[in-house]
Amino acid sequence: MPQSLLDTESSRGRDGLLCMPWCSLPAPQESGRTKGTTATSQQMPTVKFGANPSKGDRISETVQETALTHLDDGWACVDKGKYDDAIAHYDEAIALDPDFAVAYALRGDAYKNKGEFDHALVDFTKAIKLNPKLVLAYNNRGHTYEMKGGREQAIADFRKALAIVPSQQQAIAALTRLGVRP
Repeated sequence: MPQSLLDTESSRGRDGLLCMPWCSLPAPQESGRTKGTTATSQQMPTVKFGANPSKGDRISETVQETALTHLDDGWACVDKGKYDDAIAHYDEAIALDPDFAVAYALRGDAYKNKGEFDHALVDFTKAIKLNPKLVLAYNNRGHTYEMKGGREQAIADFRKALAIVPSQQQAIAALTRLGVRP
């Protein structure tokens, strides 16, 4: 996973699992794990799957593990600049769980890296709709808007990221770069 997507700050969720700031806080329906090392030796964050147990939805542990493996494989492809391969892995994760917000956000990042900004914006917006506390999606959508010349939209997204995690360094740096007080 590209370092630009990571923030070194972390917190503990209600169940004590490590949660990166761009993930939502873990809830009982979430699953987390630490995968072995990826191509960048980063720890797999706790992620929120789209299933909603209050509605009777269930995602088996096997499906969750398979989806997470696709995320890992996608991260490794992004590290190698193989964005089409990364997108294919994220597609597989989304096929397993169509409500998997992190998979949409990471696929959006691969599209952004390819220069396919409109596809990226669609994925970041979908990730935000599925998980309105997903800081990763706000930051990357903000960067995409900025790259397209949408300064005000970018500022709005960076501010939303800061509203969720006030110490989020990527959003602070982006606002500072844009000449806006965080």
